[in-house]
Amino acid sequence: MDISNLFEQNISVFNSPLEFSLRCLCIISKEENQGIDLDRLVYYDYLILNTGDIADLSSLHPALPFRGAQVLVKREIIKHALVLLISKQLIDLKLDKKGIRYFKNNLTSPFLSFLESNYLKELDKRITWVSEYFNNYSDDKMNDFINKNMDKWGGEFVKESIFRNTSNL
Repeated sequence: MDISNLFEQNISVFNSPLEFSLRCLCIISKEENQGIDLDRLVYYDYLILNTGDIADLSSLHPALPFRGAQVLVKREIIKHALVLLISKQLIDLKLDKKGIRYFKNNLTSPFLSFLESNYLKELDKRITWVSEYFNNYSDDKMNDFINKNMDKWGGEFVKESIFRNTSNL
């Protein structure tokens, strides 16, 4: 494979299906026998990156204004990420009475065992925390939690900008 022009192609890894695929694979790998549906995967992805919004655990990514809206825009890119993972046979898709769910398979853990970085170690801590904390939340309770808090997440920037604008008068 010739990678000499890879950097000239301006290919972004950040916020790409590849980045989301790796995070989703890590999340799915922690789900035992119940698998995970798309909604919960979207919610967990947000919560794992922004644990500082819900716990005394620093966020993995920096706080951004209106970051709660990420929950609304992540869905499509996570769908692409899941297609990538399924096409590489790293996860399984199953249809059951609960709907479409994504499951780890016999290739998930071996693939992840080849990856090592401080970021992944921190990601793993947060996945474990979020999974344990929200494990017993029903889908309705999880939806309620997200909907009640979405406006708060990143809302501190609105207050700061109002303060700054009034202080400049």
